[in-house]
Amino acid sequence: MRQQRRDLVFRVFVSSTFDDLVVERNALEQEAFPALRTYCQERGARFQAIDLRWGVSREAALDQRTMNICRRELQRCQETSPRPNFLVLLGDRYGWRPLPPQIDAVEFAELCERLSDDERRRLVEWYDRDDNAVPPENVLASRTGEFVDGKRWSDKEHELRVLLLKGVDAVLEPSDPRRRRYTESAVHQEIRAGAFEGEGPQGHVFCYFREITALPEDGRAAKYRDICSGAIDEDARRRHGDLKSQLREFLPMNVRGYSARWLGDRPEWDVSKFCDDVRRDLQGVIDAELALFEQKPRLEHEQRVHAEFAQARTTHFRGRTSARDIIQAYLDGNRPRGPLVVCGLPGCGKTSLLAKAWADFVAREPTTQTVVRFIGVTPGSSDLRSLLSGVCRELGVGDVPTELSELIAVFCELLERSAADQGRAPHGRSVAEPPRLVVFLDALDQLTATDNAHLLYWLPRGLGAAVRLVVSVQGEQPSGVVGLAPLRSPEEDEQPDIIRGLPAAAFLEVGPLDEGSAADLLDTWLESADRTLQSTQRHEVMRRFANCPLPLFLELVFEEARRWRSWDDAPHVADSIEGVLDGLLGRLERPQEHGPVLAERALAYLAAGRHGLAEDELIDLLSTDAEVMTSVHERSPIEIAKASDERVRRLPTAIWARLYADLEPYLMRRRSDGTVVLGFHHRQVADAVCRRYLGAAARLRVHLHQAEYFAAQSYWVESDAMRKPRRGQRSPSPRLVNVRKVVELPHHRLEAAKAGSRDEVASQYWDAVEHLLTDWDFLEAKIEAAQS
Repeated sequence: MRQQRRDLVFRVFVSSTFDDLVVERNALEQEAFPALRTYCQERGARFQAIDLRWGVSREAALDQRTMNICRRELQRCQETSPRPNFLVLLGDRYGWRPLPPQIDAVEFAELCERLSDDERRRLVEWYDRDDNAVPPENVLASRTGEFVDGKRWSDKEHELRVLLLKGVDAVLEPSDPRRRRYTESAVHQEIRAGAFEGEGPQGHVFCYFREITALPEDGRAAKYRDICSGAIDEDARRRHGDLKSQLREFLPMNVRGYSARWLGDRPEWDVSKFCDDVRRDLQGVIDAELALFEQKPRLEHEQRVHAEFAQARTTHFRGRTSARDIIQAYLDGNRPRGPLVVCGLPGCGKTSLLAKAWADFVAREPTTQTVVRFIGVTPGSSDLRSLLSGVCRELGVGDVPTELSELIAVFCELLERSAADQGRAPHGRSVAEPPRLVVFLDALDQLTATDNAHLLYWLPRGLGAAVRLVVSVQGEQPSGVVGLAPLRSPEEDEQPDIIRGLPAAAFLEVGPLDEGSAADLLDTWLESADRTLQSTQRHEVMRRFANCPLPLFLELVFEEARRWRSWDDAPHVADSIEGVLDGLLGRLERPQEHGPVLAERALAYLAAGRHGLAEDELIDLLSTDAEVMTSVHERSPIEIAKASDERVRRLPTAIWARLYADLEPYLMRRRSDGTVVLGFHHRQVADAVCRRYLGAAARLRVHLHQAEYFAAQSYWVESDAMRKPRRGQRSPSPRLVNVRKVVELPHHRLEAAKAGSRDEVASQYWDAVEHLLTDWDFLEAKIEAAQS
């Protein structure tokens, strides 16, 4: 049976120890992984290797978030790519055994009871109790002062581990699984989650064991052995051997062994064969996944994405009872035969309200035909032509017009049909009553200005008796509705104003969120995040909410408040959406967080994309930004010590993963142009990024860099070798187009021309636009992409 997979994005987490396998990991990054990326691209997929073992910045190590980020990235790999998603690389070391970043407070207290007063004091000094966690937990403190030094911290880490193990041995039984986070290495914990507890590991998890023969037992091989207090760590050696044995038994067909010789100060072995094996093993699983993949029709995909978006926006919906009642009355009653316009200020919750109204109606009347679109969630919903074409197809129109005026006419006819027309069956037979149709269109003011779509002249003036149309726009009722005041057709200046032709009852203004609903919503969000707030912290949130009583404001403040610890004083909270977002961006720019260069460029590239950016595209752009990489080198104690030509040339995954962890609440993953892209979840976040990072000069630089990036790619995804077998066919299938280049390149060249020369048509930037639009390869690829 053919399976349907959401995305063809293969994210493979690479689990390995640190310094002893640098050569092997670098070889994979230079040989195997680029080959797999190319292989996947030629087949309409994407490949990402997630290696968090190199290029870690000083800040990533100091804030003690390493293991939390590793777990989150491994989970993302498992969610994104069921097969393959995990790869094990082991040498002769068991590896770093990290301190637990957080410990349940009750468990921590039990451990401390078994320690002396002095031992307890030394442990508590590094583990602060956070009562904002639910249940409360003790959190490992960040490294500051003298412990910024790696050697001083290593000694302190060993001391703390000894204290914890003393308590663990006294409190937890040998078979208690809670012991694992105190005793197992980072790699062992990853292997447990990625292999032993993963989904169907026998079909896609591979292990590569390198063993060094005649490995010295003195200091010459310290990097390749587990050393404790100057001697071989026998406990680590035993655990390492047991782990390899367990993997061989658990994955008997997926373990590859390699022997290396010790030559002077390092091992020597055939690394190229190892890279070939990794490439071949992963490629085999990828081939099997590609064979099972069934591309869903474009319309089916569009429907599913909007339904999933609605589900996400209603998970924690609270309040708005009267507004929901009004919408339900409109859908069920005999109101005037026109649309219901939901309006309100930005951030008031119009989208969530429409999503909830749609979900409620579908649950109440599952057999009634409904259409739902949230403008901006997909490229097909942002443009008037594609929006109306998709809706018409969903309503059964087989031959959808390409001419806009004809398309609008067909759309309006579908919604304006009289009750008699709707009730007439084929061959003149009549039915008891017309079939019902309910259409939800959210955020119509966010339609692109192309064809003056945002003016909404294309909305039908009236509706059939069995048709209901609920739309939302930004603004206040009724004359102040943004985007609705000048509603006249660009073709017919005398066409009556559509909105002014609607009765007052056709408007539903979404006002501020009441304090009770806001408090309930805040509690729901905190509960879902296993967090709470102290009374003074909560008071500060609600006090500021009173000045800006909008759901979006509360959501943004919550995302910051969930980071607060119970010992934090009530932090200052801005009293506007813009102020909260400026505070967020400022926090990301701090030297102890991500630094101004990385935060600025990552967000600017994301905001400048036409349809967003795929995750690997964003990493590519950051990796080829000289200022970003200079900043990365300067912020890494390992990289800054290297010669310039030996420093990493690609943004380390660990650095991106740390930034992504902070950005994730504000990002949305959606399918666009045949792949999965990242975009901003809220328009206001994108606006704040543009205000801060995309001034005229910055906008030119960002668009030029992205134009250069996409211009360097081929228009065709598959190689000539892949096309050759099909050339002799009578009806050869079309070439697979690099849709991302076709869509993004003209956008960035045009935006660069606007930013670089304003209204001056004669410039190098406009020349680049003209060259592209007259390039036969571009035109051919664009036609092929439109037909695929």
